[in-house]
Amino acid sequence: MGTLKRAAKNYFVNFMSHSWCTITDVVAMGLLARYLSSEQFGTYAFVSAFVATFRMISSMGIPTIITRDLAINKEKGPDILTAGIGIQLLLSLLTIVITTGGVFLFYFDRKVILIAFFATLAVVFQFLSHLFESIPRAYEKMEYEALENFITQGFLLGLTFLAIKLGYGLAGIFIYMALSRFIGLLYISWIVLKKFVRPRLSWKPDVWKYLILEGYPIGLRRLIRQIAVRIDTMILAAIRSNTEVGLFHGVYKIVQGLMGIGESAANAVFPVISKYYGNSKEKFDLAYEQSLKLLIIVGAFLGIFLFVFSEDILVLILGKKFIPAVVVLQIFSPVVLLMFLTKLTERVMISGQRQKLATAVVVVTLMVNVGADFLLIPKYGIIGAAIATLIAEIIL
Repeated sequence: MGTLKRAAKNYFVNFMSHSWCTITDVVAMGLLARYLSSEQFGTYAFVSAFVATFRMISSMGIPTIITRDLAINKEKGPDILTAGIGIQLLLSLLTIVITTGGVFLFYFDRKVILIAFFATLAVVFQFLSHLFESIPRAYEKMEYEALENFITQGFLLGLTFLAIKLGYGLAGIFIYMALSRFIGLLYISWIVLKKFVRPRLSWKPDVWKYLILEGYPIGLRRLIRQIAVRIDTMILAAIRSNTEVGLFHGVYKIVQGLMGIGESAANAVFPVISKYYGNSKEKFDLAYEQSLKLLIIVGAFLGIFLFVFSEDILVLILGKKFIPAVVVLQIFSPVVLLMFLTKLTERVMISGQRQKLATAVVVVTLMVNVGADFLLIPKYGIIGAAIATLIAEIIL
């Protein structure tokens, strides 16, 4: 009962945290949609989508493995944190090279490449924060992670408003975004070092090897998953206008914001199911079943709400120039429920060490998504992109 109470508490804390993140992200995006021209917002959408596509390289599932293993054995803390920091710093450098180099292939504009660099830097700081968050998450003390999100998102919203007020343009917006993520990283790393565990300055190749071998299927899965959900934007950018890219990105950001609710439930139950898997089938089944029911109820409610009030939501958040994307948001409404369920099933498969099977599944999904995109986008534009995503999510 104590464990279930902690899971419920962690879910509530995560729910409040992700709700705050969703609200601040939506408000910030609404400010940007009104501040930037359609062409500029399209550039913002492309850079954000491109960087988000490859951001999983800077993590490769290492934080998830740390949470899973520390939930079972806390003695691993110092060694596994040391190895995790080393691996993630190397992956972060690789991410910066890939994303800025990739944007260079699309844009020969130095300003856009600089924007991509700071956007990637923000992602690197965010995923280094996720590494440290994995420690209190394993201890089922998720209030520290929640407080970090409140701090980071508060700075993000405030600095976005400041950049707009001072007329700093896209470059200033992404610089401030990186700064807010860095502030969050400083806070959560300080909490972990003070209250939980300190890294041990030692070189243990076996720990590095273990983390890489266990984590890469998760990281690869999430990287492919990111490509799958962002490939629509990439293809739109290649064969349609920047205006359509901006419209699609705006709708997707609303849907993505709601994913935090599903993420909070999955994160809250993950240490519990990791601990019970293989030890107590009854408790494992109970935690899984109750989480699944909760996500079905909440996901279905949000999906119906999005469908019925799609136009009002778009006008309220993004402004009247996004009315042409109403149908896109309606198509995305059932995607919310489907994505909620995949958040949980991914954690369940990781708990059962089925990471490679989960990766194989999303490879199939990506192939379906790309095929549907090339069939539908040339003729139907953003509506075709939304239908392609829905088809892929149903199959997943």
